[in-house]
Amino acid sequence: MGLLGSKNNNKEQDNHEPAPRTKSSNNKPAVAPNNLLVLHRLGSQFFDADGDLAHEFYEQVSLADGRTTMRRVTQGLRHQGLVALETPRLHPDCPCVLLML
Repeated sequence: MGLLGSKNNNKEQDNHEPAPRTKSSNNKPAVAPNNLLVLHRLGSQFFDADGDLAHEFYEQVSLADGRTTMRRVTQGLRHQGLVALETPRLHPDCPCVLLML
């Protein structure tokens, strides 16, 4: 049941005033957690044996009947790794509330 339809009419439950704040003994400013900003991301491109960087690599293959086609290369590629972001981003699992004053 909701507050208005509650059968228990205690004065404690009807009091909607916020609890008084207690002053802490140390007056340190609030500090943001270390994992608030993301500075790097995992790259989506690959390096081939020649050092070229691309999302996909293809090689030209001649068939037995004389035609030429392109075949996707999947072996011998290295992942790009971590890439620095130009602008830091907020972490998606940000554990704090952000407030603009």
